[in-house]
Amino acid sequence: MNENQLLEWQFDELVKTLIVLSYPADKQIEAMGLGQVADEMALDFENYYSNLYPEYIQRKWITTDQKIALDKLDQFLRKKSGKKNFTFWENSQLSIHPDWEKIRKMAKEILILLHKDHLTLEVTIKNETIKDENGEELTIQQIITNLIDKK
Repeated sequence: MNENQLLEWQFDELVKTLIVLSYPADKQIEAMGLGQVADEMALDFENYYSNLYPEYIQRKWITTDQKIALDKLDQFLRKKSGKKNFTFWENSQLSIHPDWEKIRKMAKEILILLHKDHLTLEVTIKNETIKDENGEELTIQQIITNLIDKK
């Protein structure tokens, strides 16, 4: 995979992250699988937007207006980080905290701005249980997501 292909893959991952962020809580948990879903979604956004947006701008994959909307979401998520907002990142908060609804709305608006609102995810989850060296069972989860047109 060359540098441009890698960046295209990362941009697709950003779109996937925005789609998951736009989903209702139950669908977010389903799409992200085991673990701390809220935290993982924010980390994915940071990895695929915050760390890469200069490359997207250089290639004209995002416009100034799109960057402003993405930055607004980035800033909102950053304000929620830290010890004082520890409970905000618990999975149970996804369906009850009003700020998660704001995040969903921002993600939906960004998808419209990016002209990606016609896309959704096809999610395949594979679980495998193995035993570690101490004989304790571990679950290994593989999540495969594909961008598809909404039907």
